[in-house]
Amino acid sequence: MHRFLIDECLSPELATEAKARGFHALHVNWANMSGYRDEVVAVYALGGDYIFVTNNGVDFRPIYRSLEMHIGLVVIIPSLKKPGQLRLFNQIMDRLQSERDIVNKLVEIDEAGVITIADWPPLLSNTPDI
Repeated sequence: MHRFLIDECLSPELATEAKARGFHALHVNWANMSGYRDEVVAVYALGGDYIFVTNNGVDFRPIYRSLEMHIGLVVIIPSLKKPGQLRLFNQIMDRLQSERDIVNKLVEIDEAGVITIADWPPLLSNTPDI
């Protein structure tokens, strides 16, 4: 069963909804990490085997791209109020029930509910072969 860490930019009700559906879920605020640097939150998610859920893809895509391995990153692309967040996150949870493994994958959902799941390897070094 997937484990979710919900970013502070999203409603805590996403974690509550995930728990009601049988997932293990935690909101950043519940972990007393409100205001922590994004890199610290990402390390916490990685250490707890959490799929991180955010709508702050601008900051978290590069952080997750730099990791050698991660459990998965979910980006809710539009910035919506709580009802819209819940609608899209429920669609993500529905989809992920059939996805056993999203390690090193980027999962994105747009406002229309279109979900993309892409393999997402870490950035390769620009160092030339010697």
